Amino acid sequence: MVKTVLWTFICLASLTDMHAQADGPVKWAFSTAPGEKADEVKLVITAQLAAGWHIYSQKLEPGGPMPTKISFRGSEDFVLVGNTFEEGKPESAYSSAFDTNTVYYSNTVSFVQIVQLRKSSAQISGRVEFMLCTKERCMLPTSIPFTFTGEGGG
Repeated sequence: MVKTVLWTFICLASLTDMHAQADGPVKWAFSTAPGEKADEVKLVITAQLAAGWHIYSQKLEPGGPMPTKISFRGSEDFVLVGNTFEEGKPESAYSSAFDTNTVYYSNTVSFVQIVQLRKSSAQISGRVEFMLCTKERCMLPTSIPFTFTGEGGG
């Protein structure tokens, strides 16, 4: 019989990085949801964008803007299940600045990664690398760390 592991996740982030983001055009939220299997958890990384700003998809043509990248630090505590996927309303447009078609999100987008847990006290750390733009300008690419810490048993 498969034991059900109950998970409570707390997102810990560097106070300096969170403070630096507090007044910027993007607010990040980190949460979890149950996976389809008892030992799986969905890690949800959500970007809430200020009016007029957008963030790029993970999947862009070469030669364009920097795509969003979610990376996870390797650990024996968990296994990534598939690739990180996006939930939101993608927009597509030609960018004369980059001379290529781009896919981006306005307002909000969530990046979701399913993980299979091997340990009930797993710590899952990584980084979000992203670039924000408006129709007139872009900010320099930015990277913020995140950590999901699980506690539970069952």
